Amino acid sequence: MKALIRSLMAVLLPVSLLAGCATLPAYLHQAGTRTPSPLDLSIGYDLAFLRVDLKRATHSELRFIREPDSNGTMKLRPEVLPVDNPYRPLIVSFGNGIIMDLNGNLSLDLLRLYDLNAASSFDITEHFGDLLPAGVSLVRRGRLFERRGTGLMVEHLTAVSDGKIVHVDGGPGERNARIVRGPSSLSYEPSGRRDWRTATVVQPSSGSVLFQASSRKTSFTMIDPKQIRSNRGLELTRKGDRIDIVLRSPGGISASFVFVKTRIGCTITGGNGFGRLQVMRDGNEIYVTKNGSLAATVTVH
Repeated sequence: MKALIRSLMAVLLPVSLLAGCATLPAYLHQAGTRTPSPLDLSIGYDLAFLRVDLKRATHSELRFIREPDSNGTMKLRPEVLPVDNPYRPLIVSFGNGIIMDLNGNLSLDLLRLYDLNAASSFDITEHFGDLLPAGVSLVRRGRLFERRGTGLMVEHLTAVSDGKIVHVDGGPGERNARIVRGPSSLSYEPSGRRDWRTATVVQPSSGSVLFQASSRKTSFTMIDPKQIRSNRGLELTRKGDRIDIVLRSPGGISASFVFVKTRIGCTITGGNGFGRLQVMRDGNEIYVTKNGSLAATVTVH
């Protein structure tokens, strides 16, 4: 049960799971558009996990399903099921809050969307919605960052930066991890030292980024100021006042989105059942809606 709760929460639940019944003022949905920031290709890390999933990467796991056979006797039936990849701290930022982490999760980072990640001090409270009355508290005080869950189980995490090294305690089953800054790289060491689990993101030039973890490598290249591509099928293209995002797989296009920036946030539309996502800020409140239903509320104190 705890594992199920953790997989559901993942700090910011995929908004499609959270259909709230609150009604927001109409003027929030009618905010005018604005020109998005230029495409960016930069490396960073994210420990707040204040993310909205655009495309959650998955992997296959063998699970055993308990069910009765023809005689009514309970049996365990093996089945391979898709499981969400967990969020990872190392990320590539493409600008306008759009990020991808080491595990291939494509997300909208609310901190980066509203430039809150650069603040030296903040208090942020996230309420997941009416369906699941739980939330997360995020606090930064200079070099100290803390993430604490309320209600259902959310991993408690603290991080202290001493400049070149960020010491991390907590997170997805890890203790005493650290993020090490190099001249043009960031390394995540889950055990607090370099070993086979160490992952690195490198930016050898302003137009290229490389993720390295075990034998898996993912590269990102800025083709020109209006286009970024990766060797694993991700493509972002600036077209006037919108950004087109496409994920390609060997079988064709697996997901596509259109990002439009507004005066108070952004609107993202997508196919394959994604629908319409809106993020809106009204004073200290940030609202996330999916297909018109309130999914989460974030309060910046």
